[in-house]
Amino acid sequence: MYKVSRNILLPLLLLNITMSANNWSVFGVSIGQILLWSTLLLALPIVWKTPYRYSGPVLFVLFLIFGMGQIVLHSTLFQALKVSSAALIFIMAGAKIYGNEPEFLHKQLIVFLGLSIPIMLLQMSGASSFFMYWNTEYAHDLAILDPSEYGKFVKIPVYPTLFVGSDELYYQLGQGRPCGLLYSNNVLSVFVAITATINFGLSPNSKIRSSHAVAIAAVTLTMSLMSLAIAVLLYVGFLFFGKAFRKRLAVKLLLLLTCFLGMYYFFFPGLFVGCLSQGKLLGSLVTRGLDLANSIGLSAFSNLLSAQKATMGETFVFDEDASYSLFSQIFKSEVAIPLVTALVISIFIYFRKIRSFRRTTHKQTLVYIILLVVCGVTQLAVNFIAAPSYQLILGLAFFPLFKKLWMRDEPAIGEDLV
Repeated sequence: MYKVSRNILLPLLLLNITMSANNWSVFGVSIGQILLWSTLLLALPIVWKTPYRYSGPVLFVLFLIFGMGQIVLHSTLFQALKVSSAALIFIMAGAKIYGNEPEFLHKQLIVFLGLSIPIMLLQMSGASSFFMYWNTEYAHDLAILDPSEYGKFVKIPVYPTLFVGSDELYYQLGQGRPCGLLYSNNVLSVFVAITATINFGLSPNSKIRSSHAVAIAAVTLTMSLMSLAIAVLLYVGFLFFGKAFRKRLAVKLLLLLTCFLGMYYFFFPGLFVGCLSQGKLLGSLVTRGLDLANSIGLSAFSNLLSAQKATMGETFVFDEDASYSLFSQIFKSEVAIPLVTALVISIFIYFRKIRSFRRTTHKQTLVYIILLVVCGVTQLAVNFIAAPSYQLILGLAFFPLFKKLWMRDEPAIGEDLV
């Protein structure tokens, strides 16, 4: 059971992202709910294989109790406790699966993006409305898709983009920023940024491999400012401060990224200009920047919005009551000070554990540290921390916190030695 759960847990969680967003159901039962319960039950035998085995059943019982409390009392506190209980199960499962074998997570993510890239190209080219059926981001324009139409296979108009210049192009969100197998380009960009990070962190030398091409292609095709910025900053940072082989690898990856961007421009010149236009870049930056500034009381930055609105276009919308990132949601919370204090203390504990982990195991800690940093940075743009798939991946970053998992696991109690 453990081996099966280990292999299929992340693929099922990735599948659940799109299923849940589109409200797809079978005989009136939500497929998303079925997959959530299934993955929770699959995570339990994984946690049971750890020295923390009793934590899994306890957390699962708490998940049920808090879930019933949420239904009866309609309490946001119970909802938060319910999500936290499930999150701890997935984090511990992720630490068990990937902690001593981060290459396995790398392989799964590369395969996922490898399957997504052809879909992204079909979405960009406007090959068929079929490839837009699960993209809920079209609801940004209610004339195209209403939230009540999620999952109902609404026909989305598509337009030619291959070798079409910016003057002749009719820009569509789903074609300019494809979502691949997920329901949202923003969500896809989180996994793209994480994959590019792990791919770089696990590279044993400066040789370019097929996995590098997959990661860079995904960074290019998403046309996400967040994933592109993370990749560039990662490579440039190690170009200046990394070991010799990482500097060489960083140069090669920057050149590969430049080549891929050049190919993108050659085949899709209109989309390239549209995605990297001043208006869209400003819209992305101003949305997150104003959201974060308002959350910490710097409302004076709102003047920037009115000053740049003409540049960003009439379609730009900024809702001051919404939270566009996890950090703005934390700062807007009534318990912001305790949460920020807990976050600072957690970071301090984490780096103490990292030092202890390095001394005890004599293993490289780079992949854990940069993964945690990038997972945090992604939450500046997308609030995705409640997603079980994200929590499972966080398990790898949090692995140094689970001291009893540091060494290779012994056979479980009752398991034969083979």
